Amino acid sequence: MRRRGVLLLVVSCLTLCLPVLASAGASAARDGRPAPGPGTPADSSGRSGWGGVSCPSKGDCTAAGTYSRKGGGIFVILERHSAWGKAEALPGGKKIGASGVNSLSCASPGNCALGGYTSSADSDTNEAMIATQRKGKWSKAEVVPGLHAIRSFYADAFINSVSCTSPGNCSAGGSYGTDTGATATLVVTETHGRWGKAARGPGDGISSISCWSAGNCAALAGGTDSSVILTQKKGTWVKTETMPGLVNLVQVSCWSAGNCTAAGSKEEPGEISQAFVIADKAGHWTKGEIVPGTAALNGGGNAAATALSCVAGANCSMVGYYAPESREQLPFAANEIRGTWKSAEQVPGTTLDFNPYFNSVSCGTAGNCAAGGWYYNSDDVAEAAFASQKNGIWAAVQELPGSGAITGGAGPFTVSCGAANSCSGLVFAANGDDYLTLERNQTWQRAENPPGI
Repeated sequence: MRRRGVLLLVVSCLTLCLPVLASAGASAARDGRPAPGPGTPADSSGRSGWGGVSCPSKGDCTAAGTYSRKGGGIFVILERHSAWGKAEALPGGKKIGASGVNSLSCASPGNCALGGYTSSADSDTNEAMIATQRKGKWSKAEVVPGLHAIRSFYADAFINSVSCTSPGNCSAGGSYGTDTGATATLVVTETHGRWGKAARGPGDGISSISCWSAGNCAALAGGTDSSVILTQKKGTWVKTETMPGLVNLVQVSCWSAGNCTAAGSKEEPGEISQAFVIADKAGHWTKGEIVPGTAALNGGGNAAATALSCVAGANCSMVGYYAPESREQLPFAANEIRGTWKSAEQVPGTTLDFNPYFNSVSCGTAGNCAAGGWYYNSDDVAEAAFASQKNGIWAAVQELPGSGAITGGAGPFTVSCGAANSCSGLVFAANGDDYLTLERNQTWQRAENPPGI
């Protein structure tokens, strides 16, 4: 079984490794295997175009991914009343070159924004890219306005995370290279349907953003040794907290003003990594804690949270991994109920031979969630897998139907739930074509190519 130990390295080299990771970001995952490391949240150097799906309500979703046929590009597609429509090429995608989607967020059905990267023909680098959907129609993909005024001509730039709270009001963040060779935080805000100019924010590149109202958000950025928590207030970004010690936070989720949760990992003496969670309560970040129950599970000293989803009332679900005895890993799941984390448990149905790495989790309501990821089968080929939670109870993990038939391997598997037991997903495939699927009542349909492309 092929294992994933990269997360430990990310924690201790947030600054030193970023230029290397950024240069590989556009191609690392298309080599026949999914890229290892954090899933739904990107590391702050830029993800590998895993695509995105967002469901603001039951049966109404938008997805964006890549396709290789007809010259290739980015596709976008709408789901209405629990049925996918026809996919279409993202307007402007052909003109801007080879591209990838890192994040997608919808404020309401048909009103979304996406972010990622596109290749630059002039300098052979990656440019940060955005596009907006209004009333079901997509604008042309474009390089982030003002980007060229702040970044080095020969350095990569990415949008890693987007969060929208109402139609035409979104915040996005990522990273770009400076003239000194450093990696800096890239931020840009859409207000009333118009994107502002790119600006430099605190930290060394944003990996995750979550907003509770227009221009009011929390974000995670890289720092010299540890993650930095940023806050956007009325459109202005400021540094809120620098994590003590070696803490790598990978995802943040907010449900109301000043109420957020962030999760990742914390390094302890002896090169031990523990799953870590921290909360923002009424605008004040706590000291954080090791995810309850994970330290006892983590005899091998290699644990981290990989994905997090919260709904109103401080009710969250988290997935991650731990090492029971050696560096071999098993997935765990943990639930927060009204602000208190319950003890983490091994995801049912997993063994050391069947142990998916979950890169995504989404909750339609408290205790009703889905998690997506991938594992390596007996032939060492990646296949997508999922686990479903109903009324707070996780069912046994299963292989996604149709995943085994995808040439070259499949996963990561990104999910979004618009309501309890009503989710949609996008599967990143190593062959260059992403796949779509739907879940109803804990049953996932067969992964299929988007119709129309």
